[in-house]
Amino acid sequence: MRRWFSLLAVVALVAAACGGGSDGGAPATTQPAPTTTQPAPTTTQPAPTTTQATTTTQPPATGSKTDLAITEVVFGDHLTITNLGDDPVDVGGLWVCNRPAYVRLAAQVLAPGESLQVAASKISVPEGGGEVALYSDMAFDNPKSILDYVGWGSGGGRATEAADAGHWPADETVTVSGPSISAPAGGASAADWS
Repeated sequence: MRRWFSLLAVVALVAAACGGGSDGGAPATTQPAPTTTQPAPTTTQPAPTTTQATTTTQPPATGSKTDLAITEVVFGDHLTITNLGDDPVDVGGLWVCNRPAYVRLAAQVLAPGESLQVAASKISVPEGGGEVALYSDMAFDNPKSILDYVGWGSGGGRATEAADAGHWPADETVTVSGPSISAPAGGASAADWS
């Protein structure tokens, strides 16, 4: 019997807790508190794209390679080739020689008056003496292939071809008195260089 009383006491307690009691009152109603959660505003926008196709258009090479001239030699550093003509010239495929070193130039269009520097690491330009010849092709012993030439100090091994082509007087070299020699308008003899 004790068990029954205990069980009845538990049921009474549960009923009282749930709002139903022995007093016959209405059961208590609980409502959840209002929620004010709203989704956070989203401000995700796609990043602007700034991809633009950039193409560099070079003017067509309409000039003659004979308009190219060696205009400067800075000993131990570089030599300069300049387009002295009125039209753009592509230097691609030309060869620069300081015998026995040869370097082929990559395609690049030089506008009128524009210059290209060739580093001394590609072709030696020592102060004591040497030469630089600009060739249209690899026929280095053919005077018809020489476009321009300069020799300084002790000179070099292509002076004969340069003289035969009419680009340089035989047995003539520029006297070196500083770190460089130049002929901004091109030079066909030692007198044109300073």
